[in-house]
Amino acid sequence: MVEVEVVIRHVTDLEEVVVTVPESASIQELKEILAEEVERPELLEVGEILRILPDGSAAPIKETMKVGIRRTFGFKGCPLHPPVPEYFRPPASLEDFAEFDPDEDVISSPRSERACQLHGVSPEDLIYVPLEDYKQGVEPRIAELWYDFFEALRQDTLRDCRALRSRLVAEEEGRSPALSSSSTARHEVSRIAGTGGNWEGALEHCDYRNVAEFFHERNEMCNIDRIYKGATKPFRSVSLGSRYFSNNQGFRDQDPILAGDDSNDAADKLDDLLQYYKRLPNCKKFVEEQRLVTEANGVVQYDANTKRLHKDQKEFRRLTGHRMDTEEVQIAIVDGEIQENKEIRADMDRRSKESKKTTTKLEQIRSVAINKRSAYFQERRDAVHETKLDYQYFRCDELHRHTMHDQAVAERKHQHDSLRKIGFAREWTKRRVRWQLCHNSISANRDSWNQAILGKQQAAADRVETQQLIRQKWIEYRREIKLLKRTYADLAAQREKAKQDVRKEAVAVQFAGMAQEEAQPSPSPLRRTRDLSTNSLASSAASMQTAGSAVEMLSAAPFSPLLKQPRVVKRIASFNFPRMGAGMMSSTSTTSTRSGNWSLSGASTLRQSTSMQSLGGGSTSVDRREMQR
Repeated sequence: MVEVEVVIRHVTDLEEVVVTVPESASIQELKEILAEEVERPELLEVGEILRILPDGSAAPIKETMKVGIRRTFGFKGCPLHPPVPEYFRPPASLEDFAEFDPDEDVISSPRSERACQLHGVSPEDLIYVPLEDYKQGVEPRIAELWYDFFEALRQDTLRDCRALRSRLVAEEEGRSPALSSSSTARHEVSRIAGTGGNWEGALEHCDYRNVAEFFHERNEMCNIDRIYKGATKPFRSVSLGSRYFSNNQGFRDQDPILAGDDSNDAADKLDDLLQYYKRLPNCKKFVEEQRLVTEANGVVQYDANTKRLHKDQKEFRRLTGHRMDTEEVQIAIVDGEIQENKEIRADMDRRSKESKKTTTKLEQIRSVAINKRSAYFQERRDAVHETKLDYQYFRCDELHRHTMHDQAVAERKHQHDSLRKIGFAREWTKRRVRWQLCHNSISANRDSWNQAILGKQQAAADRVETQQLIRQKWIEYRREIKLLKRTYADLAAQREKAKQDVRKEAVAVQFAGMAQEEAQPSPSPLRRTRDLSTNSLASSAASMQTAGSAVEMLSAAPFSPLLKQPRVVKRIASFNFPRMGAGMMSSTSTTSTRSGNWSLSGASTLRQSTSMQSLGGGSTSVDRREMQR
């Protein structure tokens, strides 16, 4: 058995695995070997082997097919690397977070969780939700609308959270973080609670640019004139010609009756023309009786008359021939009797001469004359007999000739009469053919015209119905957009409130540190300030996780016992405390000059998103799946 190496390439993650399988192995066996190679038993259920097309795309392949000469296959489903053990797997963070994997773990690294907390977002809201989850019991257009919106919101949130995490890392490392796109050059980048009234740095308002673009595009798409344009095309009639005129070019006889044609040829051509006429559509609806009469007289009756005539002529010729034979027999009998009588007479004369001998000279002389006269008369009798005999034979020949002449005259008369009748029938048939062709053409034009009118009316009704349907769908679409705008405004308000709560706690921690610094002064103010700035983030994070008070944060501050010195009460005023906004001193959330609670106007549009974001962490977060419903 020949074994070959097969490359399995993941279509989305671009992972490749090389496995060795028999050349005669099936795709199902290849999946089993691949599952054993990557140590993923679930691959047999969720994985799918694909074939690579010449253009680089992938298509399904039956599991019963053999590997054959193929050496590269595609794959989709689970990853192609062995699963990482739980005790080796680091906590998920925003840096290595798979944006489009619905099965990705929830972010659990401290910095990423802190960035989400400062942004007012629950880490679960950053997980990708595919479009199929929105299509359950929802119209596809509405599902795509919600998917685009929440995906745009998720992308904006993910971008801001990552930027906030980078800022936190930079602050921890003592570096100067990069300026925000909304910050100006004259504003120094501040820490979390470094500038109380300055809405810059990590706590600046979110820039939902993808959501704004989403609303802007959807508003342009919802222009009713733009939707109506091209929705239905004008009706174009396909009818040809007029409903009152014929498109027929006329009938042309392809096989006319020629001068040398007899009635038989004319009858055959008439029969062909009648057959062509009977093949025309609707020909049997009109003058059916006349057509049958024409066919009967022109073809059937002509054949019957011709047969009867030929039969009578044949019988007459038979009788004439029998009569001629009878006459010839009678002539032969009479001729035989005459010849027999002639022989008898000759024999009698011979016997008479023998019995009567000439005795005298006178008798001898008379006998010579008598013999001559007798021979003369005998010759005359033979001539008369031959004349009569020839006359009888002449009569027979004349009878035959007259018979044939009469039959030829009757045949010519029959042909003449038949040609006249057949010609008239043929002309009538040609007129009927022309009329039928024109009638069919006009009927077709009239039917086409009527169908065009009905089609035009139906197209108008369909156009009105389509416009009503479009308007109904447009109203539903606009209603969903307004609902998304309200949802977006609520989400932005909840996130802004959560950010303000985090800011208040951060400012409280900062004030606690300042109070401790005043209560326990240090000979090195610079060191004391640096220690406070270094540990403020850790103290605020600990306070948020343990939900402790400012006193507990203060007790947890890492100060050295060597710095405990008697408090020095200063009599001069100090104005180095941060500026405070009006909203930071009240329990309710307020709106700054860069308010994130703005709602888009009618010109705003929609992009498309998947994850329903919940805001503010803990008690203020909105359940993602509940918002999806």
